[in-house]
Formats: sequence, structure tokens, C-alpha cells
Amino acid sequence: MADHIFPMSHDITIHLGVPEEHVAAATALYCEAFREKLAPFLGDQERAARFLATSLAPDRAFLALDGNQVVGLAGFKVDGKGLYEPEFGRFFAEYGLSGLMRIAGLLLLERAESPDVLLMDGIAVSPSVRGRGIGTRLLRAIEAHARDLGKTSIRLDVVDTNPGAKRLYERFGFEARRTTGTGLLGRLFSFKASTDMRKSLA
Repeated sequence: MADHIFPMSHDITIHLGVPEEHVAAATALYCEAFREKLAPFLGDQERAARFLATSLAPDRAFLALDGNQVVGLAGFKVDGKGLYEPEFGRFFAEYGLSGLMRIAGLLLLERAESPDVLLMDGIAVSPSVRGRGIGTRLLRAIEAHARDLGKTSIRLDVVDTNPGAKRLYERFGFEARRTTGTGLLGRLFSFKASTDMRKSLA
């Protein structure tokens, strides 16, 4: 784990992989960043983080560390496996009979992989270190990894309530492809649409 290390200023480093001692903090940061999407299906941030922490795939993320503190995370999906892969049984153990509906809801948010495209599975930066270029450096690490895997482009989705993230992706070379409304799911979320953004690596 953490074979690739990308040095950064201010003692911040980017590592490929999430060591066990950082799983809880990384998951808490992820659940804070994506609470709009997760809350309807996994509950509040604390409950969602507790549930997801046991199913983190450590080799599906780049981790930003300030010393020994988690300050950023960028997940990706490869070969059908994303950053979090909870087993069906755990849904029922945690949520009871409503587990089936929660699984169905999360599946509606899933995006299909394409062989030549690295599909990102969320990027989060701690509010305490925003403005220090960590998001950009996480994206650079993702891009380098995509090239190592022989991918020709990177894909991510950004919701309409996060224009700051959309501007970051555009500065990094992503282009908006298609915007899709949430439809009936809009009643569950504070956002009403998400935009598919791609960056070509050609």
C-alpha cells in the first residue's frame, strides 16, 4: 500500500492507498463531503461513516495527509470495484427491513464503467485546508494513475449545488458533457441535477 507518494508543500503528501489507521478519518471526510447524496440512504454523517468504514477498499483511493492527519481523499472505480463496497447483509444488519430500499436507492446513483475511462468515485478536501491546492494535486495523482492503467480519459460527476468544484474541474481540463436531472429522486436531495464531466488524456 502507498507505493506511490506525491510530495507536496507544507508537509502534505499524497499517497495511493488508505492505511488502516486512516480509514475512519477518511470515511468521515467522505461522508461530510457527500452528505447530500448519502443521507437519504445511510442516515446522518456519523451513522453513514460508521457503516461505510468497514467496507472501504483501500486500494481505490489517493489520500492527502498533513503530517498524520487526513485532509483529502480521491476515490476511483476500477474493474467494477469502487471506494466503498458494503455487503448486502450489512445493510440489513444496520438498517433492518429498510435495507432493501436503501440498497435500491444507492444503486440508482451508480454509474457504469467504460473500459478506457477511469471513473472517479468522489473527491473531498477538509475545509481547514481548502485553497492550498490539495484538490488539484489529488486530481493530478488520479490522472497519473489513469495513465498508468492505460486509460484515455477520466470521468466524474458534479452536482449543481457545488459550483466551486465544477470550476476546479474546469480549470484542470474537464469539460461538461451532459447534465441529468434527479427526477423523482429530487424529493430526496437538495441538488436537482448532476453534470457528467470528462478529461481526455490523449
